[in-house]
Amino acid sequence: MTLHHRQSCYEWVGKPASEQWSNAPNETDPAVQHFAFHAHQSLTTFKPATEQQRMLGFGFYGQAFKELPLDACGITQCHLRGYCVKMYKENKDGTHSPQDHGAPHCMCMKGYQGHTCGEPMLGLCPGECQGRGTCNRGFCHCKPPYWGLGCGRERAWAPVPGASLIPNRIKLRIYVYDLPANVAFPLSFNDGIHDMGVDTYETDKRFLERLLRDPEVRTENPEEANLFYMHPFSYSYSSNTNPPTNQIMHVVNYVAQNYPYYNRSGGRDHFLWATGDRGVCYVPQNISKVMYVTLFGLHAFMYDGDNATFLRPLPTRHAAHGCFDPRKDIMAPPWYDNKLGLSNAPAVYEELVANNGSDPGRDILFFFAGTVRLHDTAGIYSGGVRQALAIHLSALKNSSANTSDVLFSDGHVANYETLHKRSKFCIAPHGGGFGTRLTEAMATGCVPVIIQDQVYQPYEADGVLPYDEFSLRLGKADIPLIVPMLRAVSEERLRRLRLNMAKYYGAFLWNESNGGKAYEYMIAALEQRLHRIWGRLWGDSRRHRNARALRGLGH
Repeated sequence: MTLHHRQSCYEWVGKPASEQWSNAPNETDPAVQHFAFHAHQSLTTFKPATEQQRMLGFGFYGQAFKELPLDACGITQCHLRGYCVKMYKENKDGTHSPQDHGAPHCMCMKGYQGHTCGEPMLGLCPGECQGRGTCNRGFCHCKPPYWGLGCGRERAWAPVPGASLIPNRIKLRIYVYDLPANVAFPLSFNDGIHDMGVDTYETDKRFLERLLRDPEVRTENPEEANLFYMHPFSYSYSSNTNPPTNQIMHVVNYVAQNYPYYNRSGGRDHFLWATGDRGVCYVPQNISKVMYVTLFGLHAFMYDGDNATFLRPLPTRHAAHGCFDPRKDIMAPPWYDNKLGLSNAPAVYEELVANNGSDPGRDILFFFAGTVRLHDTAGIYSGGVRQALAIHLSALKNSSANTSDVLFSDGHVANYETLHKRSKFCIAPHGGGFGTRLTEAMATGCVPVIIQDQVYQPYEADGVLPYDEFSLRLGKADIPLIVPMLRAVSEERLRRLRLNMAKYYGAFLWNESNGGKAYEYMIAALEQRLHRIWGRLWGDSRRHRNARALRGLGH
C-alpha cells in the first residue's frame, strides 16, 4: 500500500479470511464487495466503492489504473509475480476512464521486472552475489563457505579472551556491517517502480561492490577496523525526493544497540550513504556525528533563518551547516558512467593530450540544455541559476550583443553529446538537489563552469581535488557578465584547464573501463577523514555561532 494515495480494495462476501485471496476478481462479480479509501499513516476509513471506483488504484507517481484478473494479461498470468492492470486517465470532472491506447499489462511486484514479470532484478544483489550464490529479490543465497552481504564474507572474528586491543593507526581498514533483511534490504520503493536501475541513485551500490572486492581496505575483523560502514539501502525506502530519515535512524539505532563499536565513538567513525536528490538535508541533528556520503553538498548557516539558503523546505539537519558538514561529510560524484557516451572519455583525453590541450573544433562559447522551470520564481530549483541564465540570455539576444556562439536550451536537444564536444565551456548548475552536469562536462573535455552557490562539489571539501586547476567557479550574481567573462579566458588558459582535466576526469567516473577512479578518490577522502578523527579535528560549531554573533555586534 502506498501512503497518502487513493486506493480501493475488495472482499469476497460470506467467506472466511482463509478463503480470501489476492487474485483480482472481475469488478462486476456479484460475490465481491468493493471498498474505496484514502491511505494515510493515521487510521483509514473504508467506504463502499462506487461503480467507477471499483478496482481503481494509483501508482506512486499518481498514475491511475484498474486491476484486472490475471488471465487478462495472457497465459503467463504475470508469472504470479505481479498484477494485471490497464491504465486510466483522469477526466476534468475528477472521474477516470480508460486510456485511448494501451492494452492490459503486468505491473510487477518488488524485485521482478520484464513484460510478464518473469525476470528477477539481479541488480538488487551487490555484485550479483559475485558468482558465489543465487540472487533472489535482493537476497543472496550463498554457497558455503560464503555468507553475508553479496556473499562477501568467509569468516567471523572474535577477540582472544584476555587480549588487549591495540588500535589500528597504520592504514585504513573498513568493516562492513551485515544487517538483517528486516533492517535494511534493497527492494524497490514500490510495486511497479523500477527506478532501482537508475545509476545515479545506485552510486552507493557501486561503492559497496568495489569495497567488498577490496581486501586491502575492507576487513572482516571489526577489531582491526578504524572505520565502519553501514549500508542502509535508503533509496529503497524513500526514493529520490523523500527524506531518508526513518531508514537511516532505523539502521543507526540497530547498529548502536547490537554492536559495541558505534557507542564508543558516538558514531564518528561510522559512515553511510544517502543518494537521494537532497542527501541528508532533513536528517535530524541527533545523529549528525555520523559521517555522511552524499551527492548534494549544500552548506548553509541556518542561524540566518529564511535568508540562509534558497532551499525549501529549509534544511533541518544542523543549524551550523544545513545539509553538509565539510569538516566530516564527503561529497561524491554520481554514478553516471553509462549515460551520454561517457565511455568515450579516455579517447577524448587521449586526443586532447596529444594536441597539448588545444581543440580548435570547439566553436561554441558555452552550452547548456535541460530543464529550466521559469515558473519557479522563488528560485528553489537550481538555486535560481537556470532561470536567471534563461532570462539574461533572452534579454541579450534581443539586444545588439553577440550571442551567436552561445547555446542555451530549455529542454532536450538532439546531438547532446556532440554539442558538449563542440563547446569550450559547459554550464554546471545543480537541479532540485544534486546535478550531473559537472560529470558530463568532465567526461567530454568541456571546461565546467560551476554555478552552485553554497554547494560543495565532489571531493572538494577534502582538498582531494584542486578545482581551480580544471574548472571555473562563478556565483549566481555573476550571470549578468557571464558572456564577457568567458570570452576573456585566453586560449592558453583553456589549454591548461583541459590538460588538467585530463589528469582528474577519472575522479568523476566509477567504471574502471572508462578510466574511472571515483572509488580510489573516495578511499582517499575517507583516509583524510580518518586522520581528522585521530586528530580530533572536528572544530566546534558553537564557535562559528559565537563568531557570527560577534560580527553582528560589529566586532
